[in-house]
Amino acid sequence: MKFIVLFFFLLLRALMLGVDWPNFGGPSHNHQTKESIRLNWDDSNPEILWKINVGLGYSSVIEAMGMAYNQGYKNNQNTLFCVDAENGTILWTFSYKSILGDKYFQGGSRSTPSFYDQKIYLLGHEGPLFCLDAITGEIIWQKHLVDDYGGHCPTWGYAGAPMVVNGRVVLQTGAEDGSLLALDAQTGNKMWSAGSSEAGYSTPFLRKLYPSEIVVFNQSGLSIHDVATGKEKLTYGHRTRYEVNAAQPLDLGNQLLVASGYGKGAALLELESGQPQVRWESDSVACQMASLVFLDGYAYG
Repeated sequence: MKFIVLFFFLLLRALMLGVDWPNFGGPSHNHQTKESIRLNWDDSNPEILWKINVGLGYSSVIEAMGMAYNQGYKNNQNTLFCVDAENGTILWTFSYKSILGDKYFQGGSRSTPSFYDQKIYLLGHEGPLFCLDAITGEIIWQKHLVDDYGGHCPTWGYAGAPMVVNGRVVLQTGAEDGSLLALDAQTGNKMWSAGSSEAGYSTPFLRKLYPSEIVVFNQSGLSIHDVATGKEKLTYGHRTRYEVNAAQPLDLGNQLLVASGYGKGAALLELESGQPQVRWESDSVACQMASLVFLDGYAYG
């Protein structure tokens, strides 16, 4: 009976709301929505329906099944908030100890949580990884990228969101032997690890034309891995002065546009044959943190 009531509760919430935004970058991982958004407010401000102080940090908001999730920092801990997206009621919170990590900036949370199969996957900037029940907030399993897998935490902490696909949770660890890691989404058991690059600050994603391949933007540059085995298929060097690759590469099908700040700039890569071929490079296109968005042949950022 409890399961039936929960099912109809979730179904009702899903029907009442719009398209879910379950992970960093949205359902298509391209920072775009197919929903209609009001653009003309006739010099009037949108009405604030509710607001909550979640603390300090850089986690973005996700939404699924009528519930919004966000991670903030205060009182020496990161806290994940689960909120009713309609009225702002806090349904549950989950907290864990964490340093502020305010090296040359304010510090606080970094990574955006990910929703998959009624579970939340949450990464802390020191390396703790949690799988939580999305409805109750109860821990299903937990790991640590440094303690359990020999990960090397980057200078400004782990910031990429967990990528969950095909029953796998994929993350950058920065480990010397296995810098990209895949865990079973249900159990947390290790499925594979591969690569040897230091972790970047972006989130892995699948190529839209080749969904068997994972795109990773690490400290060394770009690498592409097989989603089933983790095997590294190709690489492209794109290193900045401060080892910061944070903006998401722009997936253009058989091309990828990578862009960074710190004097490095951007490069358009052709991926149709073997190792990447550079179509053009420019140091005037520099995405320090925010990612480019593609529309009708133009990249906006």
